[in-house]
Amino acid sequence: MTQPIAAVAAGVSLAAVAASLLLFACSDDRPTRIDDSGNLPDFALPDSPENVVENLSTAIRLRNVVEYAKLFDEDDYLFVFDSIDVVTNPNYPESCGYVGEIGWAEGCLDSPDVEEIRFEFDRGTAELLGPGDPERADESWRKIEMTEVHLEVETRNPQEPMDPLVYLVQGDRATLYLAPDPEELIEGHPVWRIMEWHDFRVGSRPDAVRERSFGDIKVLFDCCSAVGVDPF
Repeated sequence: MTQPIAAVAAGVSLAAVAASLLLFACSDDRPTRIDDSGNLPDFALPDSPENVVENLSTAIRLRNVVEYAKLFDEDDYLFVFDSIDVVTNPNYPESCGYVGEIGWAEGCLDSPDVEEIRFEFDRGTAELLGPGDPERADESWRKIEMTEVHLEVETRNPQEPMDPLVYLVQGDRATLYLAPDPEELIEGHPVWRIMEWHDFRVGSRPDAVRERSFGDIKVLFDCCSAVGVDPF
């Protein structure tokens, strides 16, 4: 869920959300945490689902749109909105493709009006697919669960320059579906890419603050280029 908040007026302590990117190690000799102190600043080889999710975190933290774009399949990628978003926002599509994904990244990560981005989540391990997963997937696909997703996008507030607006995703989850590309190899291993990103709202927020999702953030920053969509 996401919401625009003034740092003081909403009564939410931004310091309570760690400004770090928590990840499991891709191998025994890798650090398990990427944080603002600069641990593991470089991108991992995209030769496993775990490394691609690690790079997703790194790209957002470093605001690197070029590396972010490499994580997704250009032809068949889908971002699937939470069903609540689609029901409560009639102009929302059920999903957005690659162009929309890069659109939000450029609109957010590259924006001079975005002063700071903080991103954190817990990552599961790559799993085989089962019932309820995308029907188009083949046996090579894997899925990774992201839980306790926290995203803070701090933007300039033209009405109150000293009191920035913060768009907040707090405690949500997502499922990432990834597949290897046998035609693109790196050090003898296929490159993995994200095929689908399913967004899920979790929990509730105080009544004084309107709930938002990661999908709302993506629409706010030009995902889908949907004409007439007003997420707020």
